[in-house]
Amino acid sequence: MQYFIALLFFVFTIEVSGGEKNGNGKPFQEISLSFSANKTTLAPGEQTTLTWNTRRAGNCSASGSWSGSQPTSGSWATGPIEQVSEYVLTCRNKWGSEVTRRVTIAVVAPPEPEPAPEPEPAPEPEPAPEPEPAPEPEPAPEPEPAPEPEPAPEPEPAPEPEPAPEPEPA
Repeated sequence: MQYFIALLFFVFTIEVSGGEKNGNGKPFQEISLSFSANKTTLAPGEQTTLTWNTRRAGNCSASGSWSGSQPTSGSWATGPIEQVSEYVLTCRNKWGSEVTRRVTIAVVAPPEPEPAPEPEPAPEPEPAPEPEPAPEPEPAPEPEPAPEPEPAPEPEPAPEPEPAPEPEPA
C-alpha cells in the first residue's frame, strides 16, 4: 500500500511539473479572470456593483478608481459616481502569471428637459356685434325759399282835400 501512495504522489508531481514553463522556469498556469459591472452607464450620483471571478489566481489588487488588495472572487459597490471612472483589477498566481481587466463606467448627464411649451394665449372674446346703426333719416329737403314778397305798392298820396267852398255872402 505504501508503494501505491508513493506512486500516486510521483504521478501527480509529474503532471504538475510537466508542460510549458514561464520565464522563471516555473510551470505556466494561465489565470482566467472575468470582471464586469452590473451597469456601465450611469447618471451622475448613481452607483453600480463590480463583480469578478478568477481561476488559478492567488491574489488580486485594485487600481484606477479603486485600490487595495481584493479577494480572488467577489463583488464591490462603487458608491455614487460623478464622472467617468475606470476600475482596474490585476490578479496573479504563484507561478508568475498575471492578468489585468478594466471596467469603465460612463457618466452621462440626463438630457435637459424640454422647456414646457408656452401656453397659447386665450382667445380674446369676440366683441359683441355692434347693432346696426339706425339709418339716418334722410334730411328734409330744404324748403324752397319763399318768394320774397313784392314790395307793397306805395300808397297813393291822399288826394288833396278840395278847398272848402267859400261861404256865400249873405
